[in-house]
Amino acid sequence: MRRIATVVLLVLVGVKVGLWAAPDKILKNNNDMTQSKSQRDTLIQLYDSSLVQEPEILRDTEHRVLKYTKVSSPVVELFIPNPAKDNGKTLIVCPGGGYQLLAMDLEGYEVVDWLTGLGYSVGLLQYSVPQQKDRAMQDLKKAVDQVRQWMAVQGKSKLGVMGFSAGAHLSLRSSSSTKEATPVADVDFVLAIYPAYLDHETPIEWGINKNMPDTFIFSTADDGYGQKIPAFVDALSKIGINPFVRILPDGGHGYGLRKGNVAAETWPKLAEAWMAKQ
Repeated sequence: MRRIATVVLLVLVGVKVGLWAAPDKILKNNNDMTQSKSQRDTLIQLYDSSLVQEPEILRDTEHRVLKYTKVSSPVVELFIPNPAKDNGKTLIVCPGGGYQLLAMDLEGYEVVDWLTGLGYSVGLLQYSVPQQKDRAMQDLKKAVDQVRQWMAVQGKSKLGVMGFSAGAHLSLRSSSSTKEATPVADVDFVLAIYPAYLDHETPIEWGINKNMPDTFIFSTADDGYGQKIPAFVDALSKIGINPFVRILPDGGHGYGLRKGNVAAETWPKLAEAWMAKQ
């Protein structure tokens, strides 16, 4: 308990702290290292390294967000639900942060706790930031491969990816095509919650293809980062893909699951029903 209190105090004052005590590729049940209330099963270091570099962790008290940046040793934290609720499905969650940082509580640990409560196993991805968009895609692909291996041992088969803002853009990229029109990552379904960065790309750069998995997209009309979502959806429909799409009039951007925002209170209900069918 003393270690937990020390870490929290350091985070509150914006000091860099260590999340991993050892450079082992997989560490078991180190629940004192996580911000989630869910049971953590495994911590997977995505790349072999003799030295694990610590991210910089800052607390944004104004927006109530725990921010990770300078992530150069990407990891996946795997959380498991209560066995009585386990539905056999797994999700990888990609927090947002403009490819500059990761909003680890708002779009990470809080989402983990919601999903495990619904019966999902969850891999929370800490991907490379800042300004590592292509490396982040490599991190997600590697995470999918590693989580698939874990799922095989657990007897699970269905894998989805859920992302927020930049993480939603990353999630959509995971199902984009290579030159062979094969999705970049082996996922069964994708959820993109207020995706950003589509506005900065051309339809060709979107990489849409007929092999894309079932997709859920949620945003709001007043989200300044998602103005090309209708065009993205239209491009999908032209090749015969009809994702689940909801765009509310109001809500803004970056609300996660937190109450007091109509968008934040709407998308989880829609996503819960949609994921149950996957």
